[in-house]
Amino acid sequence: TNLESYLRCPYAYFLGKVISPADFEESASYLIVGSVLHKVLDRLATRMRSATIPSLSMADEEQIAFLRKHVKELLNEELAGSGLDGGVQGAVYRAGLGFHLNRFIDRERACSRNLGLEHHELEFGTGRGRHSVGTMLRLGDSFITGRIDRVDREEGTDRAVVIDYKSGSTSGYSHMKFEEKGIIQIPLYMMAVREIWGLNPVGGEYYSLKDSERRGLYLGQCQDLLATGCDTTSTDFVDDETFAKRLKVAEKMATHAIKGIRSGRFPRDPVEGNETCSKCDFQGICRQTARAANFAGAA
Repeated sequence: TNLESYLRCPYAYFLGKVISPADFEESASYLIVGSVLHKVLDRLATRMRSATIPSLSMADEEQIAFLRKHVKELLNEELAGSGLDGGVQGAVYRAGLGFHLNRFIDRERACSRNLGLEHHELEFGTGRGRHSVGTMLRLGDSFITGRIDRVDREEGTDRAVVIDYKSGSTSGYSHMKFEEKGIIQIPLYMMAVREIWGLNPVGGEYYSLKDSERRGLYLGQCQDLLATGCDTTSTDFVDDETFAKRLKVAEKMATHAIKGIRSGRFPRDPVEGNETCSKCDFQGICRQTARAANFAGAA
């Protein structure tokens, strides 16, 4: 995530990660909502593992009813500690998040992948308050850490799918836009599960919890395994050569970001111009958009 932040805009990375100014306002509600959803899904996965339920698509009706009730309880607990609970607004959040979580269960049941939950909130390169080089992902002379939301694995094989949950839309996360938008998270996660855990990643996806879509990168030869009923897009399935190329490009982009950070290069260079700036928390400091408008007016 930090490397992607640098690729989106080195200057915004510098302000957010190096300067790290104090925030005098409460965290944006959309960030809290995303955190609540991730925590509920993490705790749901823990419960599934303790009940030996390999996946929601393999659960019976009694188990699904139990898990729906459990998700409702988890949501109430997480909202109570989030600051979003209470009053009319709290009821709105509870209803909306409850709807999305129940739809998540329905979508998982409709997806006929023969994959079971292998890992959730899987960390690499960290351990008990300090970095562990032995479990970091190595890129040349650099080592990186990360945390993967979920890894599903095909029973009896080493084929796996890496999943990153998004609370918003994932329509912009097609593999064809990875290089253009500076998207490297899923490719690096696929490399991590291959290099560190010895799995064979045949797909990596950004899973929207808001919309009925998953976008990412999949091996075309595995389309029968991964596509049926799973909200995927046919153009995200590619041949072996394209698949390997996407991972290699992501590795080069990550290396570029690491070199830039190490050398202290933080230019105002947003990857998507004003579109990136319009979503930036540091517009008042950087004023890139205002300068671009002034130059346009002068011309």
